[in-house]
Amino acid sequence: MSRKINKNIFTLFKIVFSALLVFLIFRKVDFKIIFLAIKQASFILLSASLFIFLIRNYIAGYRLKLILKNKKAVTTVAVTNDYFVGMFFNFFLPTGVGGDIMRGYYLTNYGITAKESAAAIVYERILGLISTIFLPLFGLFFFEIDTEIIYAYLLFTGFCATIFYLIFSGKLNAIIHWIQKMYAPKWVAALSEIVLNIKNYGNNSQSKSNNIQLLLLSLFYQFTGVYSTYLIGAALGDNIGFWLYLFYVPLVWIISMLPISFGGIGIREGAFIFFFTGIGMPHSTAVAVSLIYLLLMIVQGLAGAVIYIFRKSKPALE
Repeated sequence: MSRKINKNIFTLFKIVFSALLVFLIFRKVDFKIIFLAIKQASFILLSASLFIFLIRNYIAGYRLKLILKNKKAVTTVAVTNDYFVGMFFNFFLPTGVGGDIMRGYYLTNYGITAKESAAAIVYERILGLISTIFLPLFGLFFFEIDTEIIYAYLLFTGFCATIFYLIFSGKLNAIIHWIQKMYAPKWVAALSEIVLNIKNYGNNSQSKSNNIQLLLLSLFYQFTGVYSTYLIGAALGDNIGFWLYLFYVPLVWIISMLPISFGGIGIREGAFIFFFTGIGMPHSTAVAVSLIYLLLMIVQGLAGAVIYIFRKSKPALE
């Protein structure tokens, strides 16, 4: 009972925090200028951005299909639909990874155990995070980036690399087993099995060529996301180079994964405005880009809502 109350309090906190962030970000914005800029934006470029934004889900679906290549019941179309549904629930569940709960549920309908599905999704997330971390390196070669931002980026990269090493070397499982001997609740044993499954996806159950293909797909998936954002800026007449988008947009994604706002709203827009106004983008343009990006996410989420409504198999939500 107390756990449910704490969950509701945290959800309320995220809603209030998101509302506060939105208020602070947009309180001094002249929306007449913003709406005029959006009205004058290139329809062709915005349409191309939306198309890329939506087609990325198919790329992600195909990637998950490759991860689960031994599961014949899994089809690319099915898991692509799962992605759309997940995008819808991302607005209501923990930021960035909330939709993974829904996708994990749907994977169990294909004859995959809950622990296997959790491991597959986490492994997929690891590939995505590796790609997200890797993309900014291209920007470093073409532009001079603020030193403090570079240090923060390298520190985060080092932290993630350490975690990945612990997982795929088996050392994290050894640590978990040590904890289990001293303190042995059921969730520790479940975590140990999930970590072992993740290690197997990376080391044993996949060939080296398949892992390379998965990593390239992940890079392409993240690259198209950056390019979609770049097209929004170009549609609004912005002339900031694509390589700067390639550095800063992944940083915005990483920051927006913090589970302290409702659907990432507020954090994502604030991070985008902070980074891009710092490199010369007019404030009104940065606000317009962030709003259009949010609108594309809503369109994607609405598509997921339609799929969810007409699906025969639905999880029982509290």
